Amino acid sequence: DIASAISLRSVSLKAYRFLLKKNFPLPALPSLRRWASTFNVNHRILFDVLKLMKSKGEEMTDIEKYSVVAFDETYVSK
Repeated sequence: DIASAISLRSVSLKAYRFLLKKNFPLPALPSLRRWASTFNVNHRILFDVLKLMKSKGEEMTDIEKYSVVAFDETYVSK
């Protein structure tokens, strides 16, 4: 389904293109872009999400917190 295809594409464009070349039944990249352009994204602070992140963060060790920040910094895209 298209949601799975977008998830795969968000993880790795290179892997997505590889699977397309191997004739996996995936939507073309323009189709994904067209579908994603219809998303209605709320541009406000999601306080419920912040509360959840806080509670999860309280359970993490310092090393786990550093790992999350380091990983997050590697995935900045437009």
